[in-house]
Amino acid sequence: MKPNFALILSSDGIGLLHRSVAGAAEGWNTLGEASLEGADPG
Repeated sequence: MKPNFALILSSDGIGLLHRSVAGAAEGWNTLGEASLEGADPG
């Protein structure tokens, strides 16, 4: 079983990736990113 989503954690922020399995875009695509320097989320 392969995961379809992944989190990228770094000192700058967090990124969400989605695995694409169709055509020339096969691989990981970035869905969004959030900076750790941004406003308080909650």
